[in-house]
Amino acid sequence: MIDQRNLIDNENNSFNTRIAYTEPLMKDVYMEINYGFNYNKRINNRDILAKSPTGYDKRIDSLSNDYEFNDLANSPGLSFRYTKKKINFSFGGNAAFTNYEQLNKTLNTKRDYSFTNYYPKASFNYTIKPQENIRFNYNGNSSAPSLDQLQPIKVNTDPLNIYIGNPT
Repeated sequence: MIDQRNLIDNENNSFNTRIAYTEPLMKDVYMEINYGFNYNKRINNRDILAKSPTGYDKRIDSLSNDYEFNDLANSPGLSFRYTKKKINFSFGGNAAFTNYEQLNKTLNTKRDYSFTNYYPKASFNYTIKPQENIRFNYNGNSSAPSLDQLQPIKVNTDPLNIYIGNPT
């Protein structure tokens, strides 16, 4: 059925913080220890209504949902930096230990997920002259699935590309 009304109400609240401490290990070598905390609460309400003789008032349960999605991430990190007059080199990374809580208010079900993501990084800077530098930067990452990827609901906002999330 293509003649539908999509009523979508999304809300996202988040809190993020990070703290770092740098310790000199030797004259030109430093170590940084850091910690990040992230909390996100997402609410996703989707009512898909089919047209009837009296208007758009017939709810399509297979396409509608009411979800709450909470994720909490603890992210410790460690990096080292070497600094000389013309050379600056650093390497390290962070890990994010993430817990998801998915509440399906329509079906009154709850699922919990845990993910670990890694964020390695390295950089090198060589100063040839005050206005000439050679730089190399690497930032790697991995990511956990999004709310839409985990919701087991058919999404037909584009009738030619209908997809269903995979909660397992």
